[in-house]
Amino acid sequence: MAARIPPSLAWLIDKRARIDGELKKARQATDTAMRLIKDLKVLERDLAAVDRVLTLHTLNVDKTLIEPRLSHSKRLELPRGWLTRSLLEIIAAKMPDPVPSKAILEEVATRFPQLWTDPDSKHQLYESVRYRLKNLARDGVLQRHVPPRGSRERRWSLVPESNTTEST
Repeated sequence: MAARIPPSLAWLIDKRARIDGELKKARQATDTAMRLIKDLKVLERDLAAVDRVLTLHTLNVDKTLIEPRLSHSKRLELPRGWLTRSLLEIIAAKMPDPVPSKAILEEVATRFPQLWTDPDSKHQLYESVRYRLKNLARDGVLQRHVPPRGSRERRWSLVPESNTTEST
């Protein structure tokens, strides 16, 4: 028979767990804020550079009349090319069998667990993988094994290298 935990101790354990969770959330927010501050400095520098170039043009442009445009896309917090490289490695490891989209997404999620923390980042990762697979197929790197309009999950494989080059 398990020993009964007194309510005062259970309350303290729960309180500690909640405070620890809030602390972890605050640290993550601080990391995000630091990245945003770095991004802000880069954007301010880029804007100043564009403003300087505008002053060099023969036509005078009033910068105050240029309305800001907000971007609708969010970029994954991965170094450039890592997602594509990972997708190609995952598919190449399963060759010659085509790999289902769901298996690819699960493997990417295990490689980049920081992108699989909340529903927004999960959706962003899902969309990024989906579009990258589609674009790699369009570029002739991957082969799609289900017609674009189908109810089954798509499967992907690397396009076999053609033997059109003659050996010398």
